Amino acid sequence: MSAFAIVIIGDSEGSATAAGNQEDFRELIGAFIHAVTTFSGSIQFAAAMAVDLVKAVQIGSYIAGVFAAFWAVKVYRNNSRRERARWAEGLYSRFYEKDELKRVRDVLDCEAGTAEVAKLVTVESSDWTDYLNFFEFVAYLQSSKQLSKGDVDALFSYYLGCLKRHPEVVAYVRNKEKGYEFLSKVLLNE
Repeated sequence: MSAFAIVIIGDSEGSATAAGNQEDFRELIGAFIHAVTTFSGSIQFAAAMAVDLVKAVQIGSYIAGVFAAFWAVKVYRNNSRRERARWAEGLYSRFYEKDELKRVRDVLDCEAGTAEVAKLVTVESSDWTDYLNFFEFVAYLQSSKQLSKGDVDALFSYYLGCLKRHPEVVAYVRNKEKGYEFLSKVLLNE
């Protein structure tokens, strides 16, 4: 019989048995309270571990986020460099291979004040405007950060210097009606 049953029927068996059973009952209740307290402590320990686990996951997420951000910046820079290299290669090919640009390049590659340069500027042939439009496009790419100043200087500094060498060319580029604002900024630093 259980201790609880003994207490209930304790009167029929005698008071000595009932007193012993009460002692057993107290021990049973004490064990039960100890078990509940231990279980409660285990639950608190498990809850504390769960909170620690959540914090560890959050910290891990932050570290992964920072790593992903650095990686994204690195990939972006590499892609930007590749794109600038493509632009530079295409511009280089166009500038050095097109015959109409070669003709103008040859005329401008001389001392300042020649009649041939003055004629080029006043006649405004399509070769001349194509040449300036090419450099206007290069200047636009530089100002929009598609090309760096270093890229432009490495590829075209000599020929930009040829443009700058001739006063009539500089006056032509400065003329706002001609529409070479970007080239004016790059060439003349205005």
